[in-house]
Formats: sequence, C-alpha cells, structure tokens
Amino acid sequence: MKIIIVGGGEKGLALANMLANEHQVTLIEQDEARAKVIASKTQVLVLQGDGGDIAILRQANIGEADYVVTTADDKTNLVVCEIAKNEKVPHIVALVNESKNEELFSKLEISNLVFVVGTIVSAIQRIIVQKGTEDIISQLGLGEMQVAKMTVTEGCKAEGAGADINNAKILAIYREGKLITDTVKEKLLRNDTVLFAVAPKDLEELNKFFTSDENTSA
Repeated sequence: MKIIIVGGGEKGLALANMLANEHQVTLIEQDEARAKVIASKTQVLVLQGDGGDIAILRQANIGEADYVVTTADDKTNLVVCEIAKNEKVPHIVALVNESKNEELFSKLEISNLVFVVGTIVSAIQRIIVQKGTEDIISQLGLGEMQVAKMTVTEGCKAEGAGADINNAKILAIYREGKLITDTVKEKLLRNDTVLFAVAPKDLEELNKFFTSDENTSA
C-alpha cells in the first residue's frame, strides 16, 4: 500500500520504519535539518516541507495514497485531514494531541483518531494492517512480532488443518465457549477463533490461509 505520513517526530519516524518493509511510505517533515537527519536513518522517501501545504502533499502523490497518517500538531493535522478528504484518500488516520479538539476532527468525519494518551504507534499500525480477516491485538518489541486473532471460516485452508502452522505460533483456540491452550494435537474447526503470534512479514500469507477460496477469487 502507498502511505503518506505527515510529521517526522519520534512517533512518525517510528511508524514509518515499522511500515517500510511492507509498504511504500513517504514521510513529510517541515524542519529542514531534521528532514536531512531522518533521510539518513530510514529507507522511506523523505520530503521536506509543510505537510499542510497541498503542493507538498501532491508532490507526495496524495492522489494515489491508500492511507494518509498525520502525527503533527492538531492545527496541521486538521488541515491535512481536510486536504486528504478533498483528494478522496480512502483512509485517513489522525493523531489528536488535545482531547478538546476531538470535536473538530469529528466534524470532518475522521473516524480513525488516535489520542496521545495510549500506545500511539501501535494503534495507528493496527488500523493500517487490519485489511484482511485478521485482527491485530497487540505487538511485541518494536513490531517484530504481532499477536493476532483469526476465525476459521467455511472453505478456508485452515479448516481441518493441524494447529501447527508454519511461521506462526498458536497461542490458544476459542471453541464453543471454551478456551483451549494445549493446541498441539488439535485440528482447527469451522468457527474456531485462533490466537497466534506471527511476524508482520508472514501475516499476509497467513491471512490467505484463513480466507475462503471464494473470497480469494473475488
């Protein structure tokens, strides 16, 4: 996916580095000196300029972006959200620094709001990666491993498979109101909810394992 991140502070840079291996990321930072430092520390494309300037956003190809994530101050974030909506960006994620400003973002109908109080980076990443059947619950370390859950649906490859799945560690199976933690000898059944640990790079392939052939061909 193509992702634009506005704000090269600690949060924006950490998020960019987390997403860089799996997505095409462009990071916009206003401060010239910091932009140069960031460019030397990350593999993502770094643009120096005001993220609230439509010219800079268009330079970042905002019209082709799947996500615009803004982690700057609330004033800039509001402007970025408004421009992104006008440019018909499918997904907009905004950091809200002051809770009193929540109403301003809500008026723009920005539903993906992340508040400073809480795990900011992981919350934004969770919004972005929830594009399949998986539900990212948490992450370990700096995102090297994720704890996620999936449901075994009719027609998916996971139905009837053993609980030993390549590149994923099954933590538990929730079946008909019961939690199964000893999963070694279990076969996955339809409607099972499976909790597992998996590296982000293996998530897409694992998601296919839990997706029915009908949905895959659609």
